[in-house]
Amino acid sequence: QGNLGNIDGDPAAASRYTECRLTKYGEMMMSNIDKNVVDTRPTYDDTNVEPVVASGLICNYLLNPSTGIACGFSTNTASHNLTEVYNALDYILEESIKEDGDVSIDYLVSLIQGPDFPTGAVIVDNSDWYKIFTEGKGKVVVRAKYEIIEEKKKTYIKITELPYGVNKLKLVNSIEDKMQKGTLTDIKEVIDASSEGNINIQIILKKSANPNLVLNNLLVKTDLQTNFNYNMVTLLDKQLSQSSIVDALYAFIDHGLDVIKRRTEYDVDKLNKRVLILEGILKVLEDLDRTIEIIRTHDDPLIDLQNEFELEEEQAQYVLDMKLKRISNQDEEKVEAELSDLYEKLPKLLAIIN
Repeated sequence: QGNLGNIDGDPAAASRYTECRLTKYGEMMMSNIDKNVVDTRPTYDDTNVEPVVASGLICNYLLNPSTGIACGFSTNTASHNLTEVYNALDYILEESIKEDGDVSIDYLVSLIQGPDFPTGAVIVDNSDWYKIFTEGKGKVVVRAKYEIIEEKKKTYIKITELPYGVNKLKLVNSIEDKMQKGTLTDIKEVIDASSEGNINIQIILKKSANPNLVLNNLLVKTDLQTNFNYNMVTLLDKQLSQSSIVDALYAFIDHGLDVIKRRTEYDVDKLNKRVLILEGILKVLEDLDRTIEIIRTHDDPLIDLQNEFELEEEQAQYVLDMKLKRISNQDEEKVEAELSDLYEKLPKLLAIIN
């Protein structure tokens, strides 16, 4: 909530005046962050640590656009359809586990057929797509979505979707400016009847106008048709390099494998620690009276518990930290059942790591 800017080019308020909360996809991007699945670094003021990359299995680089300049390189990437991207990832994974698996770039291109812009509009020229897919450079021609409406009293061109990145207010002003200069003729007026979230620009034509001719002039002379130029400069393996959509797919799979491996190693470590504790509890439950006696009367119960029940230091310390009432209330059958369940889970986790 707050002023987040708009399609007319009005800037967003300073971040201290705005609030937001993560969508379910935003939350998924940070999933398992507490399981050491990605590296961390100190925050700018050294008061905390932050993840170097997102920890979730969301292929954000291909799903959300990125534009910027760094180290003399300008990067420009588009958003792509979530389902198409994951179909491509699934295909690569399926081929990788086959003995004679061979990933076909042509088939990958058929799965991700082009960018998927959040503002809609229509891609009218995608001839560079294969080059973009394999080299990360090329252009896509995007045209506004429109319809020619002929009524009894007027004929007008109605614009309902704009190419990605086009400023609506600047577009309307540009058309009006060209009308005054005589660059665009046969246009009576331009009405911006847009409401929040809905584009509705009406270009009213003169009675003698040829709608198709006016439309062609608009497409040539205004931002109703634009080029989106891909330049996929990325930080890959800590090196700034020209990459492609194919590179991004494989890099994400590598990232995903690393996340899953580290997540599972964390789970195994946690499970082993719990197994160690439960095994220690079972040992002291074999002679509960002796356990309580050592804790109550011995000068060095930690060492004596270790010697008496053949416990490791961590097991003995855990027993000492428990209240006597809790030790007495331990149900041997429940401890054995939990231990059995953990023994069953461990091979499955180790299989994932292997």
